[in-house]
Amino acid sequence: MKLRVFANVLAEAVAFAARALPTRAPVPVLAGILLRTDERGLHLAAFDYETAATTRVDAEIADDGTALVSGRLLNEICKALPKAAEVDIELSGSRLLVTSRTAKFTLPTLPVEHLAQGRPRRARRDPAAHLERRPLTPGH
Repeated sequence: MKLRVFANVLAEAVAFAARALPTRAPVPVLAGILLRTDERGLHLAAFDYETAATTRVDAEIADDGTALVSGRLLNEICKALPKAAEVDIELSGSRLLVTSRTAKFTLPTLPVEHLAQGRPRRARRDPAAHLERRPLTPGH
C-alpha cells in the first residue's frame, strides 16, 4: 500500500471512523481502523459489536493494499499533521509509515486476518416478521 492524500481530508475521515471504536476493545483488532486502497481511493472502516463506520476519500494511489492500525493512535497523529499538507502513507512490512513535510510517524500494524474473528455477524432476517406498509393519511 502506498498513497498520497491531503492531511485535512485524512484527519476528517479518520476522526469519523474513530467514533465507532469501542472505549475498551474486548479484542485488540476492534481498536483498529482498517485502511484499504483501490482505484476509487482510500477506504477507512472501524466497528465494534454495535456500530460501524466506513468512509472513502480521494487519494493518489501508487500501490493497492490493506492495513489495520490502532485507530486512536492514527487519529492523534492526524490531528498533529499540518492541515494543508500532503501526507504520504506507505505499508512497509508490518509497519505503516505516515510522512508529511518533516513529520514522520511509524505505526505497528495489527493482523488483518484476525479482524474477521472479531467482526459482528450480520443480523439474519426473520421470515416470520413482516411489517405492512401503508401510506400515511392525514388525521389518522
